[in-house]
Amino acid sequence: MNLKEKAISGAKWITISTIVVALVQMLRLMILTRFLGKAEFGIVAIITFVLGLTYTFSDIGFSAGIMHEKDVDEKDFSSLFWTQLLIFFVIYFILSCTSPLIASFYNERALSHLIPIALFDLVLAGIGKLYDTVLQKTMQFKKIAFRNIISALCSVVVAIILAILGFGIYSMILSTLTQSLINHLWNFITGQQQYKIHLFCSVKRIKPYFKIGIYQTGTQIIDYFCSKFDILIIGKFLGTENLGIYSLAKEIILKLILVINSIVNRVALPVLSYHNSSNTFLRTQYCKMLNLLSTVNFPINVFFGVFSYQIVFLFYGPKYIDIAPLVSIFSIYSIFHSIGNPVGNLAIAKGRTDISFQYVIVRSIISIGIITITALYSTRVVAWGQVILIISMLFVAWKMLINKLIQLPILTYIKSFSTNGLVALIIGLPFFVIVHYNIFNISNLIFQLIIYGGLFILLYLIVLFLYVKEKELIINNVLHSINPRKEGKII
Repeated sequence: MNLKEKAISGAKWITISTIVVALVQMLRLMILTRFLGKAEFGIVAIITFVLGLTYTFSDIGFSAGIMHEKDVDEKDFSSLFWTQLLIFFVIYFILSCTSPLIASFYNERALSHLIPIALFDLVLAGIGKLYDTVLQKTMQFKKIAFRNIISALCSVVVAIILAILGFGIYSMILSTLTQSLINHLWNFITGQQQYKIHLFCSVKRIKPYFKIGIYQTGTQIIDYFCSKFDILIIGKFLGTENLGIYSLAKEIILKLILVINSIVNRVALPVLSYHNSSNTFLRTQYCKMLNLLSTVNFPINVFFGVFSYQIVFLFYGPKYIDIAPLVSIFSIYSIFHSIGNPVGNLAIAKGRTDISFQYVIVRSIISIGIITITALYSTRVVAWGQVILIISMLFVAWKMLINKLIQLPILTYIKSFSTNGLVALIIGLPFFVIVHYNIFNISNLIFQLIIYGGLFILLYLIVLFLYVKEKELIINNVLHSINPRKEGKII
């Protein structure tokens, strides 16, 4: 099976698994909102922030190094494996001991014992995280898909049982650990076919990977801290209940978009890395990637913005209806986030993670300032601040990253997604008026979603068909050009 066939097969399996996992996770969230309060979701958001930060810190860029290097032998891999596992254990021990300080910072006593339980995920990650990179690099997407689906289904079953039995916030934490346990054990067992673990560890052997990954690690740490700084500040100054409202609003819109982006990113990264010597190829693929993402993501975000009240009522229930305005704001944020998200693939593929590190430092300085000021007012002001930030950083990212790495002209960059944005906006604005004034006088929010939402989707599909039929389908363009052999393109 050649690279093109692997990419097509991988896209199919990753799409199936990602959709299933997203639906299962949304089902879990829908169920748990019936059992947990807003403050409890705020506590979960704090725990997730701490866990995510430790994940980015503990990798040391080994995953990026494995993805970039074409040949990795078993001794190299064993050295990376044991080093990372030791780091994970050390971080787990330190954070478990300091959890009372975190609980004191947020004035939430429960965090002192919940954090050590949730952080056990780090120990599990030490077993299977590197093997996940191996499976992705070797394009074993079918195995990854089955793993994700099975672990997600087991997770939601555990969450439902524990919630019904009255375990409260533990139902969320333990169901997440169940999913992590299955994923990482699966990775470890499956990965033995590629790299068997030996009782061998050499610092000398991991130095090349460390040099490649150190900037990527620094980038991930700062970028993650920057992207989650709103959680840190809101939880401290506005309380866990406001944090719970804020995080649920952000979750419902960003979860879906990040899931879609992950499908493209997982397939695109190994392809871009394989052809990283040709800027012509990278420019073409990057623009088509943005075109594809905007075609899918833009109408979804506009849909969520227009039907925020109906969607919140459906997924979270009437007691959470007050988060609907935040969902509308985050739908605007998510439009631009979906375009900026894939830029990290270029830095990894080109082996220039140092440039992305510089960009993230600039972005973080601006972001921390905006969040700190807006958090003095309300969660809505914070959300609008995030919208302003993400729009401005698109152009900074082009200047500091995209143009430097692949010499992509600014007009070509904007054109790759602007037409799809205009189409989604033209359809979204009249429907916003229709839904706001409820021209059909439909009182039930669910019926509004069905009728108005159905008309929105139908109209967009008609417009999309008229727009796409005059050129090749975008997805086919992407897959067809993965293995180019004409127009002088270098492979």
